[in-house]
Amino acid sequence: MYYTRWNRTVKLFYFFAFLLFLFLLRLGYLQVFCHRSFTLLARDQNTSWVALEEVSRGHIRDRYGRPLTAGGKEYRLAFFPSLVRSRERVEGVLRRYLSSEERAKVWEVGPTLLPVILSRDEAKEIQNTLPPGLMVVEVEKRYRSPQPAANTVGYVGPLAPGEGEELSRLTGRLYRTDDVTGKSGLEKYYEAYLKGERPERVLRLYVDGLGRVVPGLGIREEKTVDFSRQDVYLTLDLTIQEKVEKILDRHRIKEGAVVVLDPANGDLLALASRPALDPRAPGRFLKQEGVFLDPAVQLYQPGSVFKIAVAAAALEKGVVKPEDKFFCAGEKEPLIPCYEKKGHGFLDFATAMAVSCNPVFARVALRTGAEAIIEQVQRLGLDCQEIIGYPFPPDDRQNWTAIAQPYNLANSGIGQGPVLTTPVQVAAMTAAVANGGYYHQPRLVLKVVGREGTTVKFGQGRTWRALSPPTAAELKKMMYLVTTAGSGREAWVKGGSAGKTGSAQVGGKEKEIYAWFTGFAPYDRPRYVVTVLVKGGESGGKTAAPLFREIIQELLSS
Repeated sequence: MYYTRWNRTVKLFYFFAFLLFLFLLRLGYLQVFCHRSFTLLARDQNTSWVALEEVSRGHIRDRYGRPLTAGGKEYRLAFFPSLVRSRERVEGVLRRYLSSEERAKVWEVGPTLLPVILSRDEAKEIQNTLPPGLMVVEVEKRYRSPQPAANTVGYVGPLAPGEGEELSRLTGRLYRTDDVTGKSGLEKYYEAYLKGERPERVLRLYVDGLGRVVPGLGIREEKTVDFSRQDVYLTLDLTIQEKVEKILDRHRIKEGAVVVLDPANGDLLALASRPALDPRAPGRFLKQEGVFLDPAVQLYQPGSVFKIAVAAAALEKGVVKPEDKFFCAGEKEPLIPCYEKKGHGFLDFATAMAVSCNPVFARVALRTGAEAIIEQVQRLGLDCQEIIGYPFPPDDRQNWTAIAQPYNLANSGIGQGPVLTTPVQVAAMTAAVANGGYYHQPRLVLKVVGREGTTVKFGQGRTWRALSPPTAAELKKMMYLVTTAGSGREAWVKGGSAGKTGSAQVGGKEKEIYAWFTGFAPYDRPRYVVTVLVKGGESGGKTAAPLFREIIQELLSS
C-alpha cells in the first residue's frame, strides 16, 4: 500500500511539473514573441487615434523596389469628439462639406477621418481657423491618379457580409468589420501577404480610463512598424510602364493592351491595358464593363500574328522553305480570298509572310496539317495561360484541338476561326523567335518580402527549346522582312526591328478589327519584345505598328 501511495505521489508531481512547464513556456512565448503586439494593444486602449494612411497594407513594388501603390499624400479633415468645446462651431464647419446624414454619423463613430478631400490652398486657408476637435492632416493615399498597371494591380474595397469569416479561413488572418480587402488583380491574389494589422502612421490622443483627455500630452503623430504586412515585388519596370501608358493615352486608345517582355528570361516589364481601372472609384469601371477584366491576359482572335506559329510548324516539318513559290489570285482565290483584290501574283513564302497573304497561309496550313500546328502551338506556350506569380483564372475557351475539326484548318492558318490567344502569350511566342528558339514562361512576381526581411522568392518559369536554331533564324529573317518591305513598315526603328502585323475581323454584320503588332528590337541583340493590341483599329500595319515603333524608340532612347 505504501508503494502505491508513493507511486501516485510521484505521478502527480510530474503531472503538475509538466503543467508548470507548459505555463512557463506559454508565458515566455507571450513575453518574447507577443510583447510588441500587446504593447500596441495597451496603447490603443489608452488613446484615441486616427490612421494617417488610407489603407493598412503592404506595397506592390516594381523590380527596383519603387512602389506602384503609393499615391502620395492628400489633405483631409480629422475629427476628435473629445476635444470639441463648441458643437455649434464644429457643425458650422461640417455643413460646408457634409450632408445632414453624414454629420449625424460623425458624432456617433468617435475619432475618424472625414470623407473630405481638401486642396493644398484650401487646407492652408482653413487650418488655423478650425475649432478644437477638427484639424487638417496629411493622409497617405493607396493609389495614384492615374494608377500605373491599374488592371493588374487591382483595387481594394469594403468587406461584404460574411466575407471576413471566409477570408480568415483562407488566409489565417483576422478581419474586422471595417477592414478592406483585395477585390481584384494582385490586391486580391496576394491578400494574405499584403494585409496589415494596424496603420504605421497615426495621430494619437492620450486619454484616461474614463475617456478624458490627459492634460499636457496633446495630440502626437506616431510611427510604428506593422510586421504583419509584406510587400510584393514585381518584374515590372515602373519607368517602362509609365512610358507605355503615356503613349497609349497620347494616342487616345480606348480599348486594347500592350505587353513589354524581356526575351532573355520571360520577365514582364510592362502590362498596360485600356480601359484602365480607377482603383479609387472602381464602380465607374465595373458599371461600364460589367465585370473586371485585364485585357493583357484575356483571349482574343490574333489574326495574322498567329502566322508566326503556322510558319514555324511548316518550317519545322519541312513542308515549305522561305524561297518556295506560290501564286495569289486575290479575291478570286477559291479557298480564302486575299485582302489584295488583284492578288499578289507570284511570291515566295518569305514574302507571303511579309505582306501577310492569306491564301498562301491557308494552303500552307493544309499542307502542314492540324497535328503539326497543334504540336507547335504547345511548344510555343500558346496552350498555357499561366504567368508566374499572377494566378488569374484561365479561360476555358482556348481549345487548340478545335483546329483539327472539319473546315477549321484553313481559317486557323490565318489566325481566325477557333484560334484564341492572349497578348502575353503572343509576346512570349515572339520572344522565342527573338532569342534563338527558347521559350521562357512569362513571370510577373519576383518575391514577397516581410518587414523583418523574410523573403519568399518566385523562381523563373519553365524553359524549353520551342524552335530549332535553323527555324528560329529563318523566322527572324522573315519577320525582319515584315518591317523592311512588308505590312509592318510603320514598325521599323533605327537599329533594326522585326515583327508581324495582324488584323482580326470579329463580330457579326458590323465587324470590328483587332489590330495587332508583335515584334522585337534591336534586331541583332533584342532587348525588348513589344506586343500591341488595339480593339477597333484600322489594321495592324496602320494602327498597331506605329504604336510599336513609338514605344520601342522611347525604350531604346533611355
